[in-house]
Amino acid sequence: MATVCVASAAIMAGGAAAQEAELGKLDALSGGDCFGAKSLDPAHDCVDPFGPPDVENVGEDEAPWFASGDCLPHEDPIRVQEQELLSACDFSGGEDVSETVWLVGDSHAEQWQAGVFELARQHKWQVNASLMGGCPLVNVKRVAFLGVRTTDAAFQKRCLEWSAEVSDRILAERPDTVFLATFAAGETIDDGSGRSQLEQYGEAFRGMVGQWTANGTQVYVIRDTPLTLNRSTPECLSLNSNNSLACANDKTKALPLDPLAEAVYDMDEPGAKVIDLSDRFCPDDKCYAAIGGLHVFFDTDHVARSYIRSLVPLFSERFEAARAG
Repeated sequence: MATVCVASAAIMAGGAAAQEAELGKLDALSGGDCFGAKSLDPAHDCVDPFGPPDVENVGEDEAPWFASGDCLPHEDPIRVQEQELLSACDFSGGEDVSETVWLVGDSHAEQWQAGVFELARQHKWQVNASLMGGCPLVNVKRVAFLGVRTTDAAFQKRCLEWSAEVSDRILAERPDTVFLATFAAGETIDDGSGRSQLEQYGEAFRGMVGQWTANGTQVYVIRDTPLTLNRSTPECLSLNSNNSLACANDKTKALPLDPLAEAVYDMDEPGAKVIDLSDRFCPDDKCYAAIGGLHVFFDTDHVARSYIRSLVPLFSERFEAARAG
C-alpha cells in the first residue's frame, strides 16, 4: 500500500511539473507575432504556421470551460430541473458598467468565454452567461447529437425549458448585446415538418432572435468552429509529432454551414450580425490541427483555450467592425 501511494504521488507530481513547464513555454510564446492565430497574418511573416505545436495541450488550463473570478451565481438564476444556469460576471473594474451583455448557447458558446470576457474587460461590461451543453438554443426538440439518436426525454425537456427561459429573460431584461453560439451543425432538431435542418433552424431561430432585436438588443452570432472529424485532435498530433499536416482536414468536410449564422444572413436584420473567424481555422482549403505553435483543439469537439486567446485581437476587431456596420 505504501509503495502504491508513493508511486501515485510521484506520478501526480510529475504531471504537475510537466504542466507547469508547458505553462512556462506558453507564457514565453504568447507575446510573439507568430503565436497561435496571429501567425496567419501575412504581415508577421511567420515561417511555418502549421508546423508541430511548441506547447503540449495538457491540463484543464486548455479546457474551454473554466470559472472566472469575475463571475458569481446570479442572484436571480435561470432554474431548469433543479439546475441554476445563469452567472453574473462584473468586468467593470469598479467603474460604471458601460453595457449589459449576455453570452448564451451550448459548450460551443462556452469555448468563446475567453474571447468575450476579454472584450468585457476592455469595455467594462456586465456579462450574464447561461450555457447548457448539448442544447440547441431553439424551441424545437433535439433528436440527435452527431448522428446518434437522443432518447432521453428528460434531457430534451430540459433543453426546451432552458431555451424558453433564456429567451424570456433576454426579452424581459433587454440587454444591450447578446453573443450566441451553438453546435447547431451537430445537433439535429425535428419540428415535424420534414424540412432540412437549415430550414428548421432558420425558422425557429429567426422567430426568437427577431423578438430580441425588435426589443432593442443587438445580437452577434459567433459562427461555429470547424469539426475535428476525429482527426484534428491532440491525439492525432501526438501520433504525428513530426507531421502535423497529417491531422488537417479538408475545409469542405470540416466546415459545414452553421445553421444559426445562415439564419442571420437570411434575416437581413441590422440588429443581428455574424462574427466569422473561420479563416483563422481554415485559411485555405484545409482546416488545421496546429497553428502558430498551438493545438487548435482541446478535444474532439472544442477549441483549446490558448488558441481562443490568440484570436482575441481579431475577435475584437471584427466585433467592432460588425457593430459599426
